[in-house]
Amino acid sequence: MALPVVNNPTYEIKLHSVEKPIKYRPFLVKEEKILLTALEGGETTDIVRATKEIIGNCCLDEDVNVQALPAFDIELFFLNLRARSVGESVEVALACQEEKCEGQTPVKINLSSVKLDISKDHNNVIQLTDSIKVKLKYPDIDRMTRPPEESQMDSIFEITKACVDEIWEGDDIHNVKDYTEKELEDFIMSLNQQQFGLLISYFNTMPKLRHRETFSCKTCGKKQETVLEGLQSFFG
Repeated sequence: MALPVVNNPTYEIKLHSVEKPIKYRPFLVKEEKILLTALEGGETTDIVRATKEIIGNCCLDEDVNVQALPAFDIELFFLNLRARSVGESVEVALACQEEKCEGQTPVKINLSSVKLDISKDHNNVIQLTDSIKVKLKYPDIDRMTRPPEESQMDSIFEITKACVDEIWEGDDIHNVKDYTEKELEDFIMSLNQQQFGLLISYFNTMPKLRHRETFSCKTCGKKQETVLEGLQSFFG
């Protein structure tokens, strides 16, 4: 007689970059083992790989390319996976913001209340000159995970370069796939500081996993508000 198979519930999530809701199941013991192995190693690249593998295993819509999802959608997806698989509450130690207080206050966060913060000023088409525009695309989580030895400026440049999709010159549209990496680098390097800053504004305003939490410091008693941003804030 065969052993019984445990049926698991299915859920839906709406991601910013995908038009339709996505069906998924909670992660199981085999996925938890993947995650724990990566966490024990402590390498960021291994943790990112494990996160994508778990999401890929749990995503029930075969037409969704998990590898191509923007970093913020990967974070939102994994946060929901964790809430459905382990529990909707996590306890986070929040630091007191008073200058003379070093208190750490444990606060329970309801993960189901955590959403993407989407700026109304966000636009993927950047006007550089009267005749030149740049169309940008979201970075995936691999692009956002930079080597620890890389300088901040190099990281910004590499992420920007990877996210240029098209360059519009009047009525002409240049797809970067038709040009060499050197040609794209030369184009970016030809921009002045103001023009490059316009490209950076795209990344500063793109959707972010963000949650505001009000608490009273258990050390000084001061009531305050803090902002948790990014997946690591909820599990650090």
